Amino acid sequence: MRHARNDFSRWDAAQSLLATYIKLNVARHQQGQPLSLPV
Repeated sequence: MRHARNDFSRWDAAQSLLATYIKLNVARHQQGQPLSLPV
Protein backbone atom coordinates (compact mmCIF):
# COMPACT_ATOMS: atom_id res chain seq x y z
CA MET A 1 0.00 0.00 0.00
CA ARG A 2 2.84 2.35 0.74
CA HIS A 3 3.95 2.33 -2.90
CA ALA A 4 0.51 2.97 -4.39
CA ARG A 5 0.43 5.87 -6.80
CA ASN A 6 -2.74 7.55 -5.62
CA ASP A 7 -5.34 7.59 -2.87
CA PHE A 8 -7.72 5.27 -4.69
CA SER A 9 -4.99 2.67 -5.21
CA ARG A 10 -4.16 2.76 -1.50
CA TRP A 11 -7.85 2.49 -0.58
CA ASP A 12 -8.33 -0.42 -2.99
CA ALA A 13 -5.28 -2.25 -1.62
CA ALA A 14 -6.53 -1.79 1.94
CA GLN A 15 -9.99 -3.09 1.01
CA SER A 16 -8.48 -6.15 -0.67
CA LEU A 17 -6.29 -6.87 2.34
CA LEU A 18 -9.22 -6.50 4.72
CA ALA A 19 -11.41 -8.79 2.59
CA THR A 20 -8.67 -11.43 2.65
CA TYR A 21 -8.47 -11.33 6.46
CA ILE A 22 -12.25 -11.44 6.81
CA LYS A 23 -12.47 -14.53 4.59
CA LEU A 24 -9.58 -16.14 6.48
CA ASN A 25 -11.24 -15.49 9.83
CA VAL A 26 -14.62 -16.79 8.66
CA ALA A 27 -12.94 -20.04 7.64
CA ARG A 28 -11.03 -20.20 10.94
CA HIS A 29 -14.23 -19.57 12.91
CA GLN A 30 -16.06 -22.33 11.02
CA GLN A 31 -13.24 -24.72 11.95
CA GLY A 32 -13.38 -23.72 15.61
CA GLN A 33 -9.99 -21.97 15.51
CA PRO A 34 -9.26 -18.63 17.13
CA LEU A 35 -9.48 -15.52 14.97
CA SER A 36 -6.33 -13.72 13.88
CA LEU A 37 -5.50 -10.10 13.20
CA PRO A 38 -2.99 -8.75 10.67
CA VAL A 39 0.33 -7.89 12.24
